[in-house]
Amino acid sequence: MMGEKPKGKPRLAAQENPCPSCGSDSYTWGKPLDDHPNSSLYFRPQGGGGGDGRKLIARCCNTCLNVRFLSSEVIFVSN
Repeated sequence: MMGEKPKGKPRLAAQENPCPSCGSDSYTWGKPLDDHPNSSLYFRPQGGGGGDGRKLIARCCNTCLNVRFLSSEVIFVSN
């Protein structure tokens, strides 16, 4: 029915999910880099223009060292 709360556990934001490899929730957060220390990596949707996309962030599991790349909430759009 309309207005009813969904049943079950609420979904976690991707950044709050436990490690998909070992289930740990202990992370070190960071920034994925290429060979240039002042640059950032971006996800660009298929068909997107140069500069369109989302900046990537990374987290490394402190237990099993699994690294995940996640898009940040900030959207960068070319002018």
